[in-house]
Order: sequence, then C-alpha cells, then structure tokens
Amino acid sequence: MDTEELSETLTELSTTLAPESVSQKSNSKTLLQMEGEEKTVQNCEQLLTDLRRRSSTISPLKLRRVSSNTPIAVKSLCDWETNQGSLSRGETFTLKSLSDNENWDVISADGETETFPGVCFLISPPDPDAIDKVDSLESELAEIKEKRAALAASLKNRRSDVCNAQQSVPVSSAPQDPKLATVAQQLDQLDSDLADTEQGLLSRLRTPVSRTDPTRDLAKKLREQERAAEALKALEQQIQTAEADLQPFLPAESSSIVSGLQLRLSAASNKHDSLAALADLYSKKANASLSLESQIQKVDDLVYGLERNLSEDGQIPDIPNAIQTHTEDIQRQQQSVAGIQDDMTKLNQDLEATERLCSSLQKDHQEYCPDIQHQRNDVRQLQSRYTNVANQLKERENLLQEASSAYLEFQSLCKYLNSFLDSLPTNQININDGLSQVTAKQISQQRVMKDLKQKEDDMDLVVDLSQDLQCILSDYETNANKYNGTLEDVGMPLPTMTHSLTFSDAIQREEKKLINRYAEATAENAQRQKQIDLARNLIFQNEEKVQMVAQQQAKLGNQQKSSSELDGLFGELVDENEVTAQSQTKLKTFKSRVKNHRGVEHVEENDALQVGDLSDLRSKLNTEVLKRSSTHSEFETVNERIGNLQDTTERSYPRMVTREAIEFKRDPQVEEEAANMRNEIPRTRHEIRMNESEQAQMKKEIAILHHIKPPVNEREDKKEAGKAEQDLEILKAFRAFETEISDEKNKCRILNDEIFQTRNQINTLEKLIPNIQSKDIARNVKKIEQDPELIAEFNKLQTSLEEERSENSHLSQEVMELQKRYREIQAQRPSFEVKEVVNEIYLIDPNTEMEIERLRKEIQDINMQNTDLEKVIMQVTTDLNTLRSEKPKVEFKEVTQEVVKEERSPENEREIQRLNDQVNRLDSQCTSLEDQVRQLQKERDEWKAEKSKIETQLVNRELIKYEPDPLLEKEADRLRRSVREEAQLRRNIEEMVFEFKHKYLLLERQKPEQKLVVQEIVRLQKDPRQSMEHDRLSRRLDEAVTSRRQMDLELQQLRTKLEDKERIIRESDEHQKRIQAESELRE
Repeated sequence: MDTEELSETLTELSTTLAPESVSQKSNSKTLLQMEGEEKTVQNCEQLLTDLRRRSSTISPLKLRRVSSNTPIAVKSLCDWETNQGSLSRGETFTLKSLSDNENWDVISADGETETFPGVCFLISPPDPDAIDKVDSLESELAEIKEKRAALAASLKNRRSDVCNAQQSVPVSSAPQDPKLATVAQQLDQLDSDLADTEQGLLSRLRTPVSRTDPTRDLAKKLREQERAAEALKALEQQIQTAEADLQPFLPAESSSIVSGLQLRLSAASNKHDSLAALADLYSKKANASLSLESQIQKVDDLVYGLERNLSEDGQIPDIPNAIQTHTEDIQRQQQSVAGIQDDMTKLNQDLEATERLCSSLQKDHQEYCPDIQHQRNDVRQLQSRYTNVANQLKERENLLQEASSAYLEFQSLCKYLNSFLDSLPTNQININDGLSQVTAKQISQQRVMKDLKQKEDDMDLVVDLSQDLQCILSDYETNANKYNGTLEDVGMPLPTMTHSLTFSDAIQREEKKLINRYAEATAENAQRQKQIDLARNLIFQNEEKVQMVAQQQAKLGNQQKSSSELDGLFGELVDENEVTAQSQTKLKTFKSRVKNHRGVEHVEENDALQVGDLSDLRSKLNTEVLKRSSTHSEFETVNERIGNLQDTTERSYPRMVTREAIEFKRDPQVEEEAANMRNEIPRTRHEIRMNESEQAQMKKEIAILHHIKPPVNEREDKKEAGKAEQDLEILKAFRAFETEISDEKNKCRILNDEIFQTRNQINTLEKLIPNIQSKDIARNVKKIEQDPELIAEFNKLQTSLEEERSENSHLSQEVMELQKRYREIQAQRPSFEVKEVVNEIYLIDPNTEMEIERLRKEIQDINMQNTDLEKVIMQVTTDLNTLRSEKPKVEFKEVTQEVVKEERSPENEREIQRLNDQVNRLDSQCTSLEDQVRQLQKERDEWKAEKSKIETQLVNRELIKYEPDPLLEKEADRLRRSVREEAQLRRNIEEMVFEFKHKYLLLERQKPEQKLVVQEIVRLQKDPRQSMEHDRLSRRLDEAVTSRRQMDLELQQLRTKLEDKERIIRESDEHQKRIQAESELRE
C-alpha cells in the first residue's frame, strides 16, 4: 500500500515536470509550484528510506507456492511430532520440494529428507521482488530530482537576465553647491546612523533572552537601550541642524536637488520618530519583562521551597503525637502557601502588562516578542505547581484529620480492652479449698468466660479500626510517593528517606499485641475453667471415696462381730469335739459290751443317731472354717487398699493441665496448596467411597466391642489421681472417634437415601416404559469422545508445568544462595547507593525547523513586498496630488509637447485614472477617520463626565482607597493611539505632498517607462498526502483493533470449549466412580 502511494506521488511529480505543463505557466508560478512540492519530495525520500528498511524484513510469500531451483532455508515455527519424525521450534531446514499445498519435503541438518506441514515453516526474508520494487522507485525518484534541479536552474537564469535588463536607472548628477553637498553628506551620515540604530534596536528586540540568566541579559539590553536612546536624541539634534542648514535654500531654489534633500530629510525625520516610538515601547516592554523574570525567579524559589518541604514529608514516623505534629506541619505549610498568594497575583499582573506591551509592538510595529511564549509557559507552570502544592496540602490535611479521628477511637477502645483484661479475676485454686469454694470459683470463672465471649465484637471492631487507619496511612504514603514521583520526573532531587519504624507499623504492632493478649487471656481462662471443673470433680470423687471407706469400716465392724461369733462357735466346736471323744470312748466301751452282751438294740440305735449328728456338725464346721479364712483374707486385702488410698490421697496434689492456643494465619503457599487440594477433591472422593467398606467392617467390630464387657476387676473401684490426665485423653479420643463414627453414619445414610431415590426413579421409569406409545422421534445423537490432541496437549502442558516448577524451584534455590552470598558480601563491604539521573532533551525535528524557518522567511518577504508596494502607492499618490495641485499656466510653455505625448500615452492615462481612484478612496478613508476621531472625542468627553460623576460619588461615600478605572485607562490608551495615528497620518500626507512635488519635477524630465512588477504569491493549503496518510493510519488502527477483538473472542471461545471438555471428562470420571460405588453397595 505504501509502495502504491509512493508510485502515485512520483507520477504526479513527473507530470508537473512535463514540458506541456511547464509551457502553460509562467516562470514565477513554476518556481512557486516547485518550492511547494519540495516538502512532498522530502516526504517521498523518507518514505523510500522506510520502505528500504522494511523490505529487508518481508518474507517471500511467492516462494511458498512456486518451487525454486536454488536451495531455500526455512525455519520451524512450532513443535510437531508424527510417526515419521519430529521437529522443534527454531530448527533450520532446507526446502527440497513442494509436494503439495499442505506438506513440504525438507532436508534436516543430518541430511535426512522428511515431510511436514507447510504451515510449520517460515521462509526467511528478504523478498527479492520487494527489493526490486524499492530499487525501481528509488531510481524514479532520483530521475525526478535531477529534472527538478535542471528546470529550477534554467528558470532562475531567465529571471536574472530579465532583472538585469530592467535595472537601467539613470544616475543623477551630484549637487554643484558645496553647502548642499555638506547637507547631503550630513543626510547620508544621518541615514547610516539611523540604519545602525534601527538594526541594533531590532536585534535587541528580536533576539531571545538567555534562559540561563534572563535578568542579567535583560539588564544588559536595558543598558544598551539607554545608550540607543541617547543616540536617538543626538540624531534628533542632527536632524534639526540639517533642517536649519537646508532652510535657506528652500525659497530661493526649486531644483530637483533641493527637493530631493528635503524629501530625504523628511524621511529621516519620520524614521527617527518611528524609531523613537519603537524604542520607547521596547524600553517599557524590557522593563516589564525584567520585572516579570524577577518575579518568576522569586516565585520559583518560593514554590521550590514548598515542594522541597512536601518531598521531605513521606512516611509518618513512630513518635509520640505523630499525627498532631504532622497536622501542625501541614498547617504551617498552608500558611506559607497563603503567604505566596500576593506574589502569584503580582506575577499574573506582570505577565498581563508584558502581554499588553507585546501586543502593542505587534499591532503598531509588526514586531513579535520571542520571549512572551516562554514567559507565558513559565508562569503557567508556576501556577500549576502552586496549585498542585495547595491541593496536596489540602488532601494530606483531610487524610490526617481522618487518621486522627480513627486513631482516637482506636486508642480509646484499646485502653478499654486493656483495662478490662487487667481487671479480670484470677480464680486460682488452692490446696485447702473446699467444694463450696471451688463451686464459687467455678461460677466466677464461667462469668469471666462469658465476658470474654462478649468482648469478641470489640476485638473485631479494633481490627476494623486498625485496618481503616492503616489504609488511611497507606493512602497518605501513596499520595506522597506519587507527588515525589512527579517531582522526580521534572528533575528535582529528592532527599534520601531513612527506613525507620512508621506509625502504621506501630498501629499494627499494637493491634497484634492486643490480639495476642486477648487470645492468651481467653486460652488461660478456658484452661483455668477446665482445671476448676476437674478439681471439683476430683473433690466430689474424694468425698464419695470417704463415704465408701466409712461403709467399708462399718462392714469391717460387722466382720469383727462375726469373728467373735465364730470364736464362740469354735469353743462350742471344741466342746463338741470333747463330747465326741467321750462318746467315742463310750462307744468303744459299748462295743466291747455289745460283743460280750447281745440284746442291747435300743442303745445302738441311740448311738447311731449321735454319729449322724456329728457328721453334720463336721461338714458345717468345715464350711465355717472356709468362710472364716475367706473373710479374713478379704479383710486383709481391704485394709491394705485403704492404707494405700490414704497414703496416695495425702501425697497427691491437683495437677495443672496446660493448653497451647495456636493461632493460624493465612499463608500464600498454603493457599496455593489449598487450591491444589481443591483440585484433588474428586480423586479423594473415590478413595473415601473405597474406604466405606472398611468403615462398615470397623462398625461391626465396634459393635462387637460395645457388647463385650471390659475385663475389669469389680473390687478395684478406686483409681489413682495421677492417672486423671490419661483417662481424660482416652475419653477425648473416644468422643472424637464417636463423632467420626456419627459422621460416617450420616454419610452412609445420605448415600443410602440417594440410592433409594435412584432406585425409586428406576422403578417408576420401568413402570412407565411399557405404557409409553411408540413415536417416531428424530434425535441428534452427539457422541462425546476424548480428543487425543487435547489429551496430548494436556500431557505436554502438564510436563512443561512440572519442568517449570522444577526450574522455578532450582532458580529459587539459586536466588536464595545468591541472596545469602549478597548479604555476606554486603556485611563485608560498605554499601554504595547509585542513583541514575536521566535528563531527556527534546529537540525539534530538523525538517520541521527548516520548514518553520522557510515560512518565516516567506512571511518576512511578503511583509517587505507589502511595505514596498505601500511606499510605491504613497509615492504615486504624492505624484498625483502634486500634479493636481500645480497650476497649468506656470509650466505650460515648457511641457506643452510632453503633455501632448502623455495624453497620447494610454499607459499614463490608465495610471492617472488608477491613481485618481486611489486618491478618492484615501480621501474617503481620511474623512471617515476624521469623523471617527470626532465621534471618539465626543465619547471620551461623555465618559469623562460620567466617570467624574462616579468619582464624586465615591468621594462622597468617603472611600479611602482610590484605584484607577481600567476602562478609562484602556480608553485613554486607545485615544492616545488614535492621536498618534492622526499625527502620523498628517506627517505621511505632508511627506506625500512633498514627494508628489518632487515626483512631478522628475516626470517632466523623464520619459514614461514600463516597469515589470513581479509579485510572488505564496498559497498555503493542506497537504493531501498527510491527510491520506492520516486516514490510512486510522483505517489500519481500526482494522488492528477489530482483529484484536476478534482474536480475543476466539480465545474466549477456545477457553470455554476447553473448560467444557475438562468438565465432561470430570463428569465422566465421577459417573464411573458413582457406578462403581453403587455396584459395591449392592454387593
């Protein structure tokens, strides 16, 4: 597209250089057209240079479709892997052939021929066709430049020949009178002095002030201007002397020499007057500029001091009354800013005065002040800096006020909570406390825990206040850093900030301290409450044990009574044994008797009865002996246990169980691990379902364990106090295990409910299926399969992610080692701080600067041409007035023949007619100006009368301060200018009359001549190429934006597709897992 535009532009340039178009125009028009096209030629050169640079980066697209005989190097753009081979991104191959539009045959570095898709390769630039096109355009541009140079040289030679032919002006003879020669020499010297003075004045006026030291430069120019004013006064005296010397010759002679000298003298006087007015106006402007520069320097120093103070105000340090101190400092700086307001007002007034004087110079003398724009920019920058300082102080004051109110509330709440924590009762248990005392302390401790629970809202409020206060302080610090950044961009050196503890850190530290204290108090009181509960339980258990001991002692008394009864029974048993022994002896005797004497049957029956009673007594005695031994052994064991319990109760003390309160904070690494764990939740669900069968088995075992009684000796009812902690831990573990079992039961119940619901749905569907009527239903079946490319891409991304993680871990280790080494080196060597200051200097484009200079020269040439034309018009009008004022009888005889010739000349007639019209127009303008002056004088008188009334009214109101009315001042200045213009017009008219007289005398002796006036007209218009370039760039920008948006939409669509694929894969996995779980549950 750029090449087409360049080709069209070159075609247009070549058509303008064609002989047919050149012959139809004049030489001046052709030269002006060539000068106007010079910018286009320069743009073409720049565009050609850009095309030359870009042509070396264009890839040859033609070679992708057409095979070449020469080997072509190609470069792979991506990674590709097939069954035949693979390639990596960045590898270089040699193109062998184009088998088809899609696949290319390439030769690798090993010499093997492989086939890959053509889209994977890039043919390296440059493109030969593009280079040839640029070469052809360059040759065409060089040819056009040669033609332009030749045509311009030929046209300039013709123009110089015409000018040389026209420069045939007759030379007047020198004056014969020596006094007139002396006056002529004085006038020559006067003209040269006036020219030197004018040149010096214009050089001082047009030379910009030095920006390094403007006040000194302006003071120097003022001194030179004072010397120039003295020189103008001396020249005024010389003009008066020359006028006095020329005065005797005016009535006596009326020759052309005297009239010429008088004309020169009048011109010198007018020039002196204009130079005097210009010098006076420039002196006022220089004084105003000096005052303005001094005020700018003063305000700059003041604003710089304010900015310096603001740059030093960054972080709020951790000192007593930091916010109040900062607020007072900001208020002092605001007072300083308010004190500079008068200086800013004076600066604006000085700028306005300087602008008025510069405007007067530009309107009255067509002279532009080169320093006014820079001064205006300086004042604007100072105003913006002053406004920024005031806004910064206002914003910081508001932030400090917000921080002060938040800090007071935070401090009062912290004091309240600290006093509350200090006044918490310490319900410490003593060894001698009874059950009632422990119960009272337990109630008090429960009240303490309730109060601590209620203070959680206050702690949350403390955290919120602390965060708000830290946010305000962070905003304050951010605002200060931004402002310091703007100052640093401007180039102002900033003070080095020492890293110390800030007020925000102190607030955060106080917040953490209070939170830790509250957490410690909560944990300590919770632990104390548990200890009190444990102690109360132990005391209650001890009392039960005492009751049990009393019962056992009562049992022991009963046992003693039973033992005494046993002793009595034992004595009876001994007696019975003696009786049995006696009965046995008697029995022996009776047996011997029975052997000797028979027939004593009744006695034998009685003896038999006695023997039966004895066996019963013997068995009873054995049982009683066994009971006695068992009770005796039990008595001894009980006594031993009672003694042990007494000893242990005397030696045991209540133990304190300490509990560690752990506070968990968010860790970014833990957050990342949590995100990874969330991703692993689906996988863990499957494991949970697999473990449900094991849990069912565990439930069975637990149920069996519940039914089995523990093998505990029922007699050992008492436990040692030292094992209380172990029993509590076992109880906690048992309760935790019960909670886990209940959770698992709930999960199983939920799963069973879901299974039951699905079964119900299946049953309902099975019932509905036979009743469904057959219908022809057209259904689009979508088969969802796993994309192997996406799976491969996913595996590649996963492997690359693992590689990146390993590489990041390796790099982090290296960074940690380097940081460790850096800390060691920093500890060994002194630290150096290097601050790089980059001063960017912006320069104007040389082409733009040349164009500006050219336009300035053209404007100056046009102004000079206008002034020359005005002088010519003035001369012609003076000639016409002179001719009209002359009496025809005086010179009738001498110029009769010439008058006849002039009448016959049509050129003179047309010139006279034109001059008559111009004189009429000037007369009408003069009359209108006189009417306007009279009207303005009338308005001035009315304004004076009106303002005098207002002034009288002001005096009657006894106002102390009198200020001049700016409207009156402007009106007076305007009237003064009108008066000066009228005086200048009068002098110009007198000069015109004098010149017309002199011109008339010269026309009498000269033949009419034809003058060829060549006027160069410069027509400024917009560059069509630039507008076309702008439109083209805007179109390209719109196309780029639309393409970018289209790519974003495609990327979003691809991301949604990828998420859908991943969701489908996850759902399929979950479905398979659900089916497997249902099958396991059914089994």
